[in-house]
Amino acid sequence: MVRGLPQSPLEKTWKTERLKGPVRSARRADVRESPSSSWLNRDVNQELLAILRCPDDRSPLSLADDEVVAQLNAAIQAGWLRNRAGQRVDRLMEGGLVREAGDLLYPIVDQIPVMLHDEAIPLVQLDGGSA
Repeated sequence: MVRGLPQSPLEKTWKTERLKGPVRSARRADVRESPSSSWLNRDVNQELLAILRCPDDRSPLSLADDEVVAQLNAAIQAGWLRNRAGQRVDRLMEGGLVREAGDLLYPIVDQIPVMLHDEAIPLVQLDGGSA
């Protein structure tokens, strides 16, 4: 590509296909295997956690316990966990942010907290199995 000239469709396709391959999957594997690379292990992200609020009631959020995340991931693998919109959750999560009341969890996927109302996971499902 020459500077100042638009990319041809072939160049765009080549670059897109090249980035879809092992680079992306290797990055995901590194994230899941290395606790030091988790979302909240950086000082900046600790500060971000201090200012993040639940989008529904503006209450503070805290990092979910590893045990809760493991239970949610087991429910995802079993196929019965649903988000607030009623859709089945099918992506494993690296962690989550729980609102102050302890009833909702916002998942952390690929090191990004998903702070959307409909993507929140009601934790009452863990008490009664498939709710």
